[in-house]
Amino acid sequence: MQFTELLSNVPSPLKEAIHTFELEKGKFLLEQGAYPSYVYILIDGEVRAYHSSASGQEFLLGIFHRNELFGELEVQTKTPVFASVKCLEDSVFIRIPHEVYFELFRAVPEFAIHVNMQICRRNINASSRMVEHNFFPLEYHVVKYIVACTEDMKESSMRLNKKEVALFLGTCLRSLNRILKQLQDGRLIEIKKNVLYVLDKNQMNMILSKNFR
Repeated sequence: MQFTELLSNVPSPLKEAIHTFELEKGKFLLEQGAYPSYVYILIDGEVRAYHSSASGQEFLLGIFHRNELFGELEVQTKTPVFASVKCLEDSVFIRIPHEVYFELFRAVPEFAIHVNMQICRRNINASSRMVEHNFFPLEYHVVKYIVACTEDMKESSMRLNKKEVALFLGTCLRSLNRILKQLQDGRLIEIKKNVLYVLDKNQMNMILSKNFR
């Protein structure tokens, strides 16, 4: 279920405080170190979430598309933003004031359940990423990234920024290009003008499953 569906059932006094707004490509939704007053939901577009070290190095947490929540952990724990969130294209968000966010838990229990599920999913993905990074080959990581990015897309396609993908996977462009070429030669994917199309999702999933045998 989408957050937009859940919020359609919000009582009027709370709904009046919830607003939709747009951000242009290159603009920041959240900046590391700031204290947010709102929780945000990405409903259209694409954003990049990353953490910067004191030395200027970046750790990419992910590229996110739609139905993603941002700022919820910082609002609940009253801590500064851990990861900056930057728009990779013009994007549309829902903005929820922090006090309204907590009221929604009581007013719309399904909303609270959905938030909890997303937080759990992110924790599982982060734990899996740490384990898989040490034990699985690069092909597995590339395929898993592609499958994850296209699973909710009707046309099984995604915008491909090789630099961002390499940074997220902790590899170099040369190694990433090698894997992408293998997938293209095997007719599993096709790349045209920085857009990647999945041609054989079944074979992609087989690559993932064989690593657990």
